[in-house]
Amino acid sequence: MSYAPIMIPTLCRYEHLVKCVESLAVNSLASETELYIGLDYPTKESHWEGYRKIEQYLVSIEGFKKVHIVKREYNYGAERNSHELKKLIFEKYDRVIFTEDDNIFSPNFLEYINQALDKYNDDTGILAVCGYLHLADYPEMRNCTCIRLPAYDAWGYAIWRDRYEDYETDFSYETVIHTLTSFKQTIKIARKRIFTIFALLLIVNEKDVFGDTMYARKLLLENKKCIFPTISKVRNYGRDGSGTHASVEDQNAYENQRIDVCTDFALVENKDIKIQRKAERALKSYYRQPLKRIYWIVTRYLLFRIRYVLNKRRYEIK
Repeated sequence: MSYAPIMIPTLCRYEHLVKCVESLAVNSLASETELYIGLDYPTKESHWEGYRKIEQYLVSIEGFKKVHIVKREYNYGAERNSHELKKLIFEKYDRVIFTEDDNIFSPNFLEYINQALDKYNDDTGILAVCGYLHLADYPEMRNCTCIRLPAYDAWGYAIWRDRYEDYETDFSYETVIHTLTSFKQTIKIARKRIFTIFALLLIVNEKDVFGDTMYARKLLLENKKCIFPTISKVRNYGRDGSGTHASVEDQNAYENQRIDVCTDFALVENKDIKIQRKAERALKSYYRQPLKRIYWIVTRYLLFRIRYVLNKRRYEIK
């Protein structure tokens, strides 16, 4: 088995990063795994204290096969810092494990991820392997340790180089405009997950492309799935308002989420069609929006279409 390297982009969240790295270091496969950390450059005075603590901490990290530190000489921003780090890793590896610095992991996370990467390497219907399992009302899943779902989550995931390169061809503001001006694509996405339409409209409004939204777009349009554990192997602490796109919504629920505490792992996919359907219904319910929110999203979308017809130049990146 070839072990995928881990990449962590970071800037100034010292306490978050330490928890993240230490949780990964206790995994049995950590000693066989290379760790890449991309340290971005501060842009605010408030960044410097955490940044300097991280600088000192990085040289003391132990437990991994090798630790690579990539320090930016000026601020790249979150998306570019991650993108350039992935490019560097893909020069050597055909797969990568990605996490932001605000996740902590189960002691068998690396076992799960690497087994799944090997098993589904040739299955192009699988977009990625995710470590986080949503807080949905899933059915009890016995006799299996993973399930394929029509969803994606960036809180600790792994992807193969060929899938990433395919995804990267669509990673652009122009792709978002093309999707939103195509009724066929918009309706296909909205029928499955209308919240993704809202996220695409947000990209248009901010002219800033979000990776998780683009993964969701691809997955929904191309009917792909991701592999998820039946018990989450990731707990997220980013709902404390410290992240780039952070929200304090449901902070306690996320920070107290149950995760796997086992040290060993054997990959067994769910084969029960009834359980699969129940899980997909639970996921759909998890993403379901209230009628008032649906009305608001549809209204915003129609306003976008009207404005686009009247003035296309407004939506060009200059």
